[in-house]
Amino acid sequence: MAKKLAANVPPNGAHAIDNIPNVFLLDDDKIYVRLCAACGSWYKNHKQKLSSDPDLSNAAQLNEYEDESHGFMTTNTNNMPSFGTIGISDAFMQDANFLPEGDAVSTLAKLKVSYDSQDAFIEGLSSFMEEKDNHDYSEDKRLIEADLILTHDVVLDRSDSTNDDQNMSQNFKIGDVCSRADRAQQSMVAGQLRNDIFECTGYFFQLHRVLDANEDGCKFYFTCSRHASKDRQDEKTSQRYQLHAKDYYSCSGQVVISFSKANQFLTIFYKHRCHEKVINIHPPENVRKYVERLRGIPPRLIYLNMIRDAGTPLLESVDVPLITRRQVHNLWASMTQSAWRRHDKDDYLSAQILLDETVDYHLIEELQEPTVSLGFTTPFMHDRNLLILSEIKEIMVDATFGTNFHGFELYCVVGIYRYETVPLSYLLLDTRAVEENGKRGIRLTTWFKHLTLLGLRPSVGHSDKDFAEIVSALGVFSLCNPSYNHHLCLWHSLRAIDTYLKTRFKEGDNLRSMINALFVTARPKHLDFLKDKETEDWVLSNGSKRKPTLKETRVIRALVKRHLLSSPSLPSVNLDDNMPTSGMQFSDWIDILTACVHEILDYCRKIDQPAIFRYLYLNWYRPSHNDYRGRWEIASLSGRRDVTPVIPLSRTTMRLESHWKLLKKDYLSPFVRPRVDLLCHVIIATLVLARINRLKQLQCNREFPHMYHDFVKLWRKCSLAVEESTSFERESVFHTDRSKWFCSCRSYVMNSRYICKHLVSFFASESGKEAGRFIVSPPPRFHYQLFQHTSPLVSFDDSTLIGKSVTSNGGDADDLEDSLDSVDFLKEIQTFDLGQDENPDANEQDDEQFMKIREIFEWLSSDDLAKGNGKMQRKIKGYFKAPEAFIKDFEPIMRESQGKSRSSQTMRNAAAGYYVFRPVSDSRLNNAR
Repeated sequence: MAKKLAANVPPNGAHAIDNIPNVFLLDDDKIYVRLCAACGSWYKNHKQKLSSDPDLSNAAQLNEYEDESHGFMTTNTNNMPSFGTIGISDAFMQDANFLPEGDAVSTLAKLKVSYDSQDAFIEGLSSFMEEKDNHDYSEDKRLIEADLILTHDVVLDRSDSTNDDQNMSQNFKIGDVCSRADRAQQSMVAGQLRNDIFECTGYFFQLHRVLDANEDGCKFYFTCSRHASKDRQDEKTSQRYQLHAKDYYSCSGQVVISFSKANQFLTIFYKHRCHEKVINIHPPENVRKYVERLRGIPPRLIYLNMIRDAGTPLLESVDVPLITRRQVHNLWASMTQSAWRRHDKDDYLSAQILLDETVDYHLIEELQEPTVSLGFTTPFMHDRNLLILSEIKEIMVDATFGTNFHGFELYCVVGIYRYETVPLSYLLLDTRAVEENGKRGIRLTTWFKHLTLLGLRPSVGHSDKDFAEIVSALGVFSLCNPSYNHHLCLWHSLRAIDTYLKTRFKEGDNLRSMINALFVTARPKHLDFLKDKETEDWVLSNGSKRKPTLKETRVIRALVKRHLLSSPSLPSVNLDDNMPTSGMQFSDWIDILTACVHEILDYCRKIDQPAIFRYLYLNWYRPSHNDYRGRWEIASLSGRRDVTPVIPLSRTTMRLESHWKLLKKDYLSPFVRPRVDLLCHVIIATLVLARINRLKQLQCNREFPHMYHDFVKLWRKCSLAVEESTSFERESVFHTDRSKWFCSCRSYVMNSRYICKHLVSFFASESGKEAGRFIVSPPPRFHYQLFQHTSPLVSFDDSTLIGKSVTSNGGDADDLEDSLDSVDFLKEIQTFDLGQDENPDANEQDDEQFMKIREIFEWLSSDDLAKGNGKMQRKIKGYFKAPEAFIKDFEPIMRESQGKSRSSQTMRNAAAGYYVFRPVSDSRLNNAR
């Protein structure tokens, strides 16, 4: 590294070299000093001992020019040496007799002093490389170095750009680019020059880093794509470099491109040791045009189309096998950036600008907190040509992870409009850096209030067991619609129960909570049978220490499912097919709950598993009592006791889960942790647009809802089950009612479309009976009153009394807004008596025990205390019950976060736990602090 001396003052003991201005040798012949062409400062360089007869040519061969850290920017024109903007290498070249003969020429760059045009630059560099670079690699060969200057008059031709952005497709004048000091524009110019150097030299240089050294301009550092650096050779985990080590060379290849705002010129420093050429596999112009023509579809489909169209006039003279999928993706990404990028550095601001300028998308002003929240509504909330908002009576709300670079959770509210799913609003939320009680629930409450003021009045809501969502939705929607009921997703509920029974079963784990529930919070009078001394003692006992068998687990799951599907609006299930009854029976809310608790209690006592009963009662069967809200009201279709329940069209949130699957696996699959503005663009341009198109297809009868297709399949399946005994069961056992579309058989309640063979048998033809089988009429035609929330749940024709659905107006808008202001999330959530696992804020708080463990492991790893100590290592490992499972689950996520994994290039192939362990970008955390 050169050492800086006093400016313009030659060092003591230095003597000038003839014919080389501004260069001096010291007495020991090991150090020479020179005057920087850029800033006029003296530098000294340590040299190896000169060989015999240290003549002028040897001194020239050892020249290293200005060191990289100092750069070549002209910062002080008053100190410029007499030869103006000529670099030190050009000063060495002024004497033609100075050039040595033979291979020694590879250490010098005989180039023009400066270039006034792009063509002259390309021609000069190409001619020099053809003469001096034979592409024959040897580690003993000296480096080819060059200092190149492009003056302010040079104009770079960008006519071959594939981007629609005007700023990227126009020609660039070097003087203008330097004076503006626009990093994005300078980056494009540096990339163009890099490509020109590739064409001239046969070596491709990859961007290594960018430095904003000062206000004068940026420095772009490029390294040779075939440079075998030390870290690559030592990287054991990189199979790519191990498999292709022969393709890499110790070439020390580097290109540094520097911009000067003060002098309005550009400097290129080139250093390289010759080796084999890099094959130019950059996509040709017709490939760019091909990708441009298909830019509206995902890049993987473009690549498949390209393979199919190989050899056609569209891809004439293109060797398609040399074009990789990644190249097509990069081309497609560069062409589409102008559609969504509105700010280069701040993707949050860029997303706000993008949403604000998109028609029928509106930002929610109360939820515009950088690094915390970004809420917006879709055209379905505003465009009355698409739908009538008051007809949406059923909604779902859920969140998903892993959709963006900053680790925001993505929330969505979807509605069911004419049996089809429509996304109403989205919310990006990350409250991990917020110090506030109820931080998530408060923002969700604000979100729901805004949707209510826009006219959303649902009667039924669905979610998983996230109490921030549940409490917020109940508090807001029940205020504007007193008949509102919120239900847990049946699939999530049964999965949680299965997980507990199979993996989490522990005796006595909820004993204290059960004591509190029995004596304080959740034992109304109709459950006084739990107060029986014998029952109470058993419930609070340890019971059997064995885990439930597979058969017992299946019985418990079936019981719970049937109980959660019970409702006062549905007939009671006749469990004995051979026991005729006097008529169809209906039970009220209290009778249903009492019977369900009795049945699950009796079975748990039968298998002697009080811990299972405690878990089921506390989490699913516990009713509201006094000032404490229970779980039965949200877990079952019975709903709230004081509200007449409606039967929802959906029992799960699978519509919304399918929505997330489309987003993450189809539309976001080309990207890994995309920017927020890109995520919003994908939602706008693909996800929502596809739903709008789907709704229009339904409206013009080009498609039918998936609900109807499911109904048709079930109708045909039930038709095959109709037999001679069906008629007897229908009339005498289950008392099936065709007009109200009710049946008390088990299949009717369990079936999501409320259909069974007894109801279908009404449409069977006895006269057409053949070989003991009945001929059943085909399913009814589709119409928009086929499925309903109230009896009849399925209506075939217009003559049936359907009745108009009751719509709550909610009073005057101003009065409603005043009422919504009274909703307090913190007060509402206190009424639920939540456990530690149910508290929404606890999921974003550090676990004290884990933080202690982390502190110990950091101490062990920092000083390598356990390294080489097998006994200590085995002792530590002994505390892990399943070390192999731990490594299997966490190692892929660790590799992904460290950037060492090459297997998960897209979200489609991301690690299994990628979406749960939410990534946090350093920039977001810094902004939050």
